[in-house]
Amino acid sequence: ERLVTGQIRETIGPEDGVLVSGARASAEAFGIPHRVLSAAGVQRQFPGLQPLDDMIGVLDDHAGTLFPETCIAALLATAQRNGAALRLNDPVVEWEADGTIVTVRTPNAEYAGQQLVIAGGAWMRQLVPELAGVLTVERQPSHWFEPASRPEEFRPERCPVTLWEYAPGRMFYTLPDFGDGMKAAVHYEGDVVDPDRVERETSAEEDARITDLLGRFMPHATGHIRESQVCLYTNTTDRDFVIDVHPAHPRQVVVVSACSGHGFKFATVVGEIAAELLATGTSQHDVSMFRMGRFEAAGQPGSDSI
Repeated sequence: ERLVTGQIRETIGPEDGVLVSGARASAEAFGIPHRVLSAAGVQRQFPGLQPLDDMIGVLDDHAGTLFPETCIAALLATAQRNGAALRLNDPVVEWEADGTIVTVRTPNAEYAGQQLVIAGGAWMRQLVPELAGVLTVERQPSHWFEPASRPEEFRPERCPVTLWEYAPGRMFYTLPDFGDGMKAAVHYEGDVVDPDRVERETSAEEDARITDLLGRFMPHATGHIRESQVCLYTNTTDRDFVIDVHPAHPRQVVVVSACSGHGFKFATVVGEIAAELLATGTSQHDVSMFRMGRFEAAGQPGSDSI
């Protein structure tokens, strides 16, 4: 099965908006080849997209689309070939470190080892109470649409992955139709929830909201909704990652999360960083901006509840 496919990515919004200006600044800072198109240029190249006249597009011709399920299966299989033992569907109840041994307890077993990586996603507030005051879990509906007309315009060879700033600081994204419909979802703006009590069905209001956005900017894609799902973003207050050694157990425990809705595509490099932190306490990558202590420096001690 495919893990990744080459796919053009287009960031679209007002020229002075946070999204487009950030995409251009990042591409220029790191020497990433890119093109900037006017609204008319976007529509000429991709007829299925209809940006407003005051929007521009930042085009990355060398981007790609990951298929998470197959990627995760491949990563787990590689880990097993290298000696990892997988324990699936066994939720962590608690853990403790005593300077020598780290113990992890689940409803089914107790595990002991020398070191631990905590990458608990939406459950990081419970697993790392030091972060409780700076993390929120956000419910994010996603929808897959059957194109209403011109379906060829939304196939991967003719439609980019898009991220739109449709109002100041407000965004939604789409993925082309890989055979199961065209995906569309609002980026952030979800309800804050308890991860153990999440409504997994989308509401009529949520369906209507994304349908309206898609109708404004990709009208021919707006057919009937084939499927809807709900995922969770675990967000920090500054929407950057947390990648650090645990302040109370720096030689035993590494904290990896939250990733603020951007974690999966960075999984391999984050794993590399976690391994380096376990082995040496440092990384060849500069992770200073992801330290846990940055929140205390900003006057945000972590100690509240949802």
